[in-house]
Amino acid sequence: HTSLLMGMVMLAMLPAVVAGVINFGARALLVLVISVASFYLFEILANYLVYKHVDFTDISSILSGLMLGMTLPVDVPLYYPVIGSLFAVLFIKLLFGGTGKNLFNPAASARAFLGVVFAGFSLTLFSLVKDGSVMVSPITYFANGDYSAYTLTSMFLGSVPGGIGTTSIIAILVGGLGLIVSDVIDYKIPLFSAIGFAVIAIIFKGAISILPLMMTGSFIFVSVFMATDYVTSPSTEWGAVIYALLFGMLAALFRIFGILGESGVFIALLVANSLAPLLDKIFQPRPVGWR
Repeated sequence: HTSLLMGMVMLAMLPAVVAGVINFGARALLVLVISVASFYLFEILANYLVYKHVDFTDISSILSGLMLGMTLPVDVPLYYPVIGSLFAVLFIKLLFGGTGKNLFNPAASARAFLGVVFAGFSLTLFSLVKDGSVMVSPITYFANGDYSAYTLTSMFLGSVPGGIGTTSIIAILVGGLGLIVSDVIDYKIPLFSAIGFAVIAIIFKGAISILPLMMTGSFIFVSVFMATDYVTSPSTEWGAVIYALLFGMLAALFRIFGILGESGVFIALLVANSLAPLLDKIFQPRPVGWR
C-alpha cells in the first residue's frame, strides 16, 4: 500500500519532470538520474551495513532522490546531489531508524543542507539562457519590488530560472490535483500553506506581491509534494492546518527578507516538520469522558 502511494506521487510529478527537461534541456535529466541513483544506492548500502537487511523494492529513496533533483538548478555541479543524498540517508533516515521513522523530510533536508554548506547556492546557478540572452533568477528582481521582469504566464508555464522541476506551476498543479482527487494527499496542507504565505506577503509587500513571490522559487512544489509527506506532517486535521499555515508564513518571511536565499522554503518546511509531533499531540482526538 505504501509503495503504491509513493508510486502515485512519482506519477504525479511526471508532468513537472517533463516540463523541466523541456525548459532546461538534457542536462536536467542527467541531474535527476544522478540524484535518484545516489539516494537509492546510498540507502541500500547503509541498510546493508547497519541493519544487514536490504529491501530492493523500497522506492522511498527513489521518490526522495527525484524530489531532491527537481529542486536543484540545471547548472548545479553534479556532485551536489550525491553529497545531498548521502547526508539525507545517513543523518535524516538512518539516524532516526530508517524509512518511515524520520522526523524531517529527507529531500528537503538534503536540499537545505546543500544550501547551507554551499553558501545557499549562488543565485547565478538559477539562471536560464533563452535566445542567446541570460535570464537571472526572478528573486533578484522581486527582492527590489520589481514584479514586471517576468510575466505570470511565463512563471505559470515554467520558462523562468529556477529548480528543474519547480518552475512550471501548471505542471505541479496538474500533478497535485491528481493526488488530491485520488485522496493521496490532504488538500488542506497546500491550501493553508498558500493562505499563510499570502497573509505575510500582503502585510509586508502588498497584494501585488502574492503571485510573483508564490510562483517563484520552490514554494508551490514544496507545498504539494514535500509538505504533504505522511511521515513528516501531522495526521490530525487541525494539526495539519496549523502546520501548513506555519510553513507558509515562514516561507514568505524568508523569501521577503532574503533569508537563506533559494533555500529558505526548505528551512521553513523543516521547522514545520519539527513541530508536527507536538501538533498531533495537542490536537489528538479525546475519548468521551477523558480527563
